[in-house]
Amino acid sequence: MSIIRVSSKRKITVPEDVSRMAGLEVGDVLDVEVEHGKIVLTPKVSCGDTKSAALSLDEKELLVCALQKIDTINNDPLNSRGLDAEEIAVAV
Repeated sequence: MSIIRVSSKRKITVPEDVSRMAGLEVGDVLDVEVEHGKIVLTPKVSCGDTKSAALSLDEKELLVCALQKIDTINNDPLNSRGLDAEEIAVAV
């Protein structure tokens, strides 16, 4: 078992051995849920799309930004900015 600390900005760092065992790479997206008082992180995988594994680091970073913007748009559509062309391309 690994022990981690939550930073002042509510960020955590996944230990290298845990990341390796879970097959995580920089830029991967995780679902976060609380189940029975436990925080559960689950790698987000698109529905059978093998193209997602072939994304470059830059594309993964763009995808993370696009997903964050989409969440913002869903929560506050009147005050949100849309995705740019690169984010749309990688999100599709």
